[in-house]
Amino acid sequence: MWKHKWKILITVMMIAGVVLVVGATGGVGVLFSEALPGMLMGTHGGAAAAGAWCFTLSMSSITHAGIDFLKDYFNKPSGPASDQEAKNPKEQERETKEKAPEEPKDVHKLEASQEGMQFIAGQEGFKDTMYKVKGSGRWTIGYGHEFDEKEIPRYKAGITKEEAKELFCQDVQKVIRTIRRNVLVPLTQYQFDALISYVYNTGSLRKTKLLNNLNAGKFEAAAREMDIVTQTVGEKKVILKGLVRRRKEERKLFLKGDYGELLEL
Repeated sequence: MWKHKWKILITVMMIAGVVLVVGATGGVGVLFSEALPGMLMGTHGGAAAAGAWCFTLSMSSITHAGIDFLKDYFNKPSGPASDQEAKNPKEQERETKEKAPEEPKDVHKLEASQEGMQFIAGQEGFKDTMYKVKGSGRWTIGYGHEFDEKEIPRYKAGITKEEAKELFCQDVQKVIRTIRRNVLVPLTQYQFDALISYVYNTGSLRKTKLLNNLNAGKFEAAAREMDIVTQTVGEKKVILKGLVRRRKEERKLFLKGDYGELLEL
């Protein structure tokens, strides 16, 4: 609807511009044939003609300026460039990071990135009260922080988000120390973040096929080994949809650097 209104406005402005330009051109003749002689002779007609000419010329300039502005506005490039401008700044930043190649680094020089922390926190979810994980029977609170029964009095009243974040950071550091002890090859930041997420959730790295493939430089094979999707319930191992989804997201991050939608911490 707005496009049609702008087209009508442009048409009207262009017609007005033509009329006023022509008027201004004729006004030049009026200036020399009537206005100047009349002004020199002190007649009212001459003053009126001069005023009309000045008004016409001013309106012509304004109209031309308006037309030039509208032309510049509507000649503004559209398509991919405009679409990029319209994107949320966070989306642009995430896409840039996905596309930008990263140099692998020694794992001892890497820390969990902000995006990595948000990724893991989003996968874990936040609980301000303690609960028991089905199957494993492990007590958990905050962002997947596990504790034993002797700590129940400490968490019985629940925790705040700030307290949960502190526990979360401590737990991530434990995982990083595990990775540094076992991984012998350089990793990109997003591979490091994906591995933290996997080990944070599963506790599994040492003496695994994942680690063997990783240290052999077989990254795609290593990603395929991010496959723990079961939880023991009673005497049976049950496939959990949440773990299937999480493993898929971790593999995508490990291979493509795609963090997906991130949770604000």
